[in-house]
Amino acid sequence: MVAAITSAWGWRSAFVVLGALGFVWLACNLIWFDRPEKVSWLSADERQKIISERSGGSPDQIGVHGSAGVVLELLKSPSQWGAMIAQASGIYTLYLLLFWMPSYLQDTKHLTIMKTGLYTAIPWAVAVPVSILIGFASDRLLKGNSLLAGGRRFMVILTFLLAAVCALVPFTDDTTLIIVLFAVSLSGINAAISLNVTLVTDLVHRARDVGKAISLCILSGNIFGLLAPIITGYVVAGLGAYDWAFGIAGILLIIGAVALATMTRHVILPQADAVPA
Repeated sequence: MVAAITSAWGWRSAFVVLGALGFVWLACNLIWFDRPEKVSWLSADERQKIISERSGGSPDQIGVHGSAGVVLELLKSPSQWGAMIAQASGIYTLYLLLFWMPSYLQDTKHLTIMKTGLYTAIPWAVAVPVSILIGFASDRLLKGNSLLAGGRRFMVILTFLLAAVCALVPFTDDTTLIIVLFAVSLSGINAAISLNVTLVTDLVHRARDVGKAISLCILSGNIFGLLAPIITGYVVAGLGAYDWAFGIAGILLIIGAVALATMTRHVILPQADAVPA
């Protein structure tokens, strides 16, 4: 869509259209988004499920404000650091593909703007429904105590390993296979970064701490997301190829998977309240 608008009316028009879509999204949020107790479109069963499972099954904690000092307690948790490392690796790869996939296709396959836009859109078109299905499967496979004890960890690790296939892109010249690899990787990344945050909410059993724990993950992710296009630019300029740009992303994703497997073994709580996951 952006490629077509840019070709027809220039890049400024693309910014105007995308900005306008942002206001549509804002209107939808204002109309439909609210606490589960207030929204009318939730079924009774779904509302009860959300209320019973949030805050580690302790709804009495909803609305209780925590102190800023809890951040220091969270940073003492290996599980928190494992989730932060994983989120950083996932967002790094997401930003790499977001900013550099079009350039990669243009530089290596010498495509027009329209073809680049189309080929870039295909992996995203695949990734959106696939990542939703992965999230659905994650919820269906997890029940009660296993969810609250961090059982989602195994699905998150799987999605990080799925995302790491982007490291295989430099090993083929076949455009179709490259698009397939990008689609698989993006499907994994989209699911991974969402499920990783969900894993944090599973492991934080006090509602007043959830926002801070998620914020730390978002902070670590955005720091690495900021670095991704910069590092990639230096790598491509220095080596004259994209090989190591994708290789670095693959290595980081493996590190993220290892961090999840080895560090997110306990509920994210003050040390005295921690229990094995």
